[in-house]
Amino acid sequence: MKANQTVLKEFILVGFSSYPHVRTFLFVLFFGLYLLTLTGNLAILGLTWADRSLHTPMYLFLRALSFSETCYTLTIIPKMLADLLT
Repeated sequence: MKANQTVLKEFILVGFSSYPHVRTFLFVLFFGLYLLTLTGNLAILGLTWADRSLHTPMYLFLRALSFSETCYTLTIIPKMLADLLT
């Protein structure tokens, strides 16, 4: 019995270029999640900064995580959304 000798040399990711209605739906979906994520993280940052009783180590750690996720979100998602539009 012979084994399959096929070797994969390249992989082409087609994406959604032939389905513009799917691209529009995904753009709206990801943009909505982007805004929701930013709103939540900015709310956590604002509340932990404004309320003095939340200046405990647990909330400061939560604030640091929220800040790092905000920076990550502001960097990655706009590039992804721009790729969906092109």
